[in-house]
Amino acid sequence: MHITKETIQVAACGFEAVLYVALPESYQQTTQRYPVLYMHDGHNLFFPEDSYQGETWRVAETFGENADLPDTIVVGVSAPREGIDRLDVYGPDPFTIEMPGASRQPGGKADAYLDWLVGTLKPIIDARYRTKPEADHTAVIGASMGGILSLYALLKHPEVFTRAASVSGAYFVALEPMLKRLENAQYNHVRKLYLDVGDHESAPDLDEAYLFSNQAIYERLLKHIGPAVLQYRIIAGGEHHERDWASRLADILRFVLM
Repeated sequence: MHITKETIQVAACGFEAVLYVALPESYQQTTQRYPVLYMHDGHNLFFPEDSYQGETWRVAETFGENADLPDTIVVGVSAPREGIDRLDVYGPDPFTIEMPGASRQPGGKADAYLDWLVGTLKPIIDARYRTKPEADHTAVIGASMGGILSLYALLKHPEVFTRAASVSGAYFVALEPMLKRLENAQYNHVRKLYLDVGDHESAPDLDEAYLFSNQAIYERLLKHIGPAVLQYRIIAGGEHHERDWASRLADILRFVLM
């Protein structure tokens, strides 16, 4: 894949991000249009030197090593530098969490961020590149808080997204509001929805929280979406790390994009 980087202002949320765009190898050799995959935490997708923990999702490598995957334009947007600011823009609902330096309740800015993504960024991408702009060809994937945001984007913007993956979703931070949202949501537009969670996501006291909350989300979704559209996996030994997410990315992409 050919990957470009540039800075972009996310004015709606008050931060400067790095925009990553990865074009398929075939892009320069054809005139065809391509589906688009938007991925959160863009700094963790391609380059170890940009990544939070020095390892990436190996997005470009995954497409390169799996010829059955459809050629896709991948768009990544880096998260805010400060951890609590990331929780703000990725969290649909305010919540309480203990973290160093946290002096306030994070969350609640996901609406503003998604409005920027679909109202400002997507038109830029569609104008600049040969995309298939329709919702049927537009997917969103993220992990942890980005997993929450991906599911939320699928439900909030059915005119934009019909495919999504929530990887190791941190739903325990604000589970009840999300469950209520799922009960009242519309699902007719959903083509593919993937969820997973590892059984060793974090410290022992949080492993159960991850498992319980993801199971609750899955069971609520299963009331509205059939197994042909909804896939849920519990990953044996799965940890909360880019290395783990990279190891199963090919399977995730096969389900979501195909």
